[in-house]
Amino acid sequence: MSADVRLDRSLMQRKNIEEFCMSQDPPTVGSRIPWLGIVLVIVVLGIGVQWWIVLPGQSASRFTSRLFRGLFKDAVTMLSDSAAIVPHASGGLTVNGADGSSVTFHRDDLPLMSYIDPGRQSRRGAVDYIQGRYCFQVGAWQNRKNDNRRMTVIDCVAEGRQVVVETVRKY
Repeated sequence: MSADVRLDRSLMQRKNIEEFCMSQDPPTVGSRIPWLGIVLVIVVLGIGVQWWIVLPGQSASRFTSRLFRGLFKDAVTMLSDSAAIVPHASGGLTVNGADGSSVTFHRDDLPLMSYIDPGRQSRRGAVDYIQGRYCFQVGAWQNRKNDNRRMTVIDCVAEGRQVVVETVRKY
């Protein structure tokens, strides 16, 4: 093949490519909107799921922090049943579980602290994640006669921003 034929072919190919490019519409913002919308929906859903999973644990932390610092009235505002914790004028408080159990802490028995039972899970399964629940415990040593002390554990569940006192156990 001569050089002239090759040159003619390359010019034809270049001309065909230019014509093809000119006939195509350039990408517009409108063609990108569906993808941006899909990405935005995925990001918003991801943030919502993360908030749904993390919020009960944060509520449990705030609740135990308020009990530890003696801010009982603030802790009561976080309860789904405001009668579950009843502060006393003497500085003590009474804790009533949803199952009917109760205990009275005197000022000397406080502060209440976060208690971790090695056999207890913070989430009992996938259902707790779906329902936005987080299980936790609060406990305190109670003074008794003859210098005996006993541990009292309060089982709680955080459901979103609300806390439920389930049971009170004395050891």
